Amino acid sequence: ALDACRRARHELLGPDGTARVGGAPVDDGGARALEKLYAECVSLCRSKRAVELQVAALAELGGLQLRAGAAGRAAESWVEAVDATFQTYDVVASWPSHIDGVVSTLGLAAVGRCIALLGQLAAQTTRVQLEQRMQYALFASALATALFGGSLPHPARPIDYAGYRLKELWPAQPVFDDAAFGELRLLDGLNAAAHALLEYEQPLPALPLLVLYKFLSVERARDVPHAAAADALAVRALSDLGQVNAALTTLDVALRGADLPADALQLPPSALVDGAPPAPAPPPPPFADHLPPDADENSAAVRAALGAQPAAHAAKLYGPLLCRLLTLARARLLLRLCERLPPEDVLANGAKGKKGAPPAAAKGGGVSSDELLAAAEEALASVETDVAAELDAEGEGEAAEGEGAPSAGRQQALVALWCEAATLRATAHHRRGLVTAAVDALKAAMARAARAPAA
Repeated sequence: ALDACRRARHELLGPDGTARVGGAPVDDGGARALEKLYAECVSLCRSKRAVELQVAALAELGGLQLRAGAAGRAAESWVEAVDATFQTYDVVASWPSHIDGVVSTLGLAAVGRCIALLGQLAAQTTRVQLEQRMQYALFASALATALFGGSLPHPARPIDYAGYRLKELWPAQPVFDDAAFGELRLLDGLNAAAHALLEYEQPLPALPLLVLYKFLSVERARDVPHAAAADALAVRALSDLGQVNAALTTLDVALRGADLPADALQLPPSALVDGAPPAPAPPPPPFADHLPPDADENSAAVRAALGAQPAAHAAKLYGPLLCRLLTLARARLLLRLCERLPPEDVLANGAKGKKGAPPAAAKGGGVSSDELLAAAEEALASVETDVAAELDAEGEGEAAEGEGAPSAGRQQALVALWCEAATLRATAHHRRGLVTAAVDALKAAMARAARAPAA
């Protein structure tokens, strides 16, 4: 029955979700007939207690419903698939009681499929449904941690995942099948789940997801944009957790493009720019987490981050959007460092309105709060200026209607970057004691978000 569904789907749909003949969107009648065929297959598998086939059919049914624009029905199918895997109704509501021994009970493939399903649920659940979205992301994080627990070399505590780089996961045993990367868009789901946890100030459970995200991006999918996005999110999580040395190291690796996936021939991305190989970069200076950022021992590490920029070959591989995302991660890290210092010198400059004054230097050889804030504000201003220029250019009459018009998804990404930069700028203003300027920055972010195109 499932093979018949797949044949019918292959005959009806092309790889991009449109009709295989003509390339037009599939009409409602064809989509409903295919959905009915899958529903009958699910019912048959349930009656025969063929759990694996039932879960596969529900996962494919959810993907079909999502392509048809029925995100709500797709979520219901995916939730039913997770329930069928655990043989428990509404397992998401009681997931902590099902984690112990989950790998030995369900098997690696079932756990991997559940992580992919939960990632899609986190991605497709609206931010209005905060609790539900959080539970999907936390459940996925717990399952990822359970996967790591199957062998000795992996960390035993969540905080030990700070700076951890996974190199091997259950060798010679498949965990994620091709359907997880294709139909269920596993990498997008891991990104969404980790982002949801970071948005709601849960960086600790986000670490196992980010470790898995980076590993799969580099070692399995060989996807450079996802590898860079994993690093940017990891820098954010580590900054929020106060793991400054790990955050600086991850940021340095991302900016240098030192941990990117090989291509199909197992060759690393080319570091040649204009025919000249770059000079080998020195290792980043260590940061002593037990000392304040303005300590002389931490001066070299902090100053290296003040003006850090992507290497030429890395910037070419990443593209402007990911470079801006890494710039925002660096600005957030600098603001977190600033929070660990006394604000007296910053308030003195900010309250007196000395905008043109050079940043006050710290006593000794350390970096002051004012220097950190000035570097963060410069990075944020560059992102806001570049994004605003691109958005304004895209919104001008014929440019927005021509063949080169950007998609709504790209416009949403640009707006999200601008709003995040404005939110961080409000944090910097508040740190300087400029409350009115901070409120104005937040209002500008809300106004820009209100004008964002619909998905």
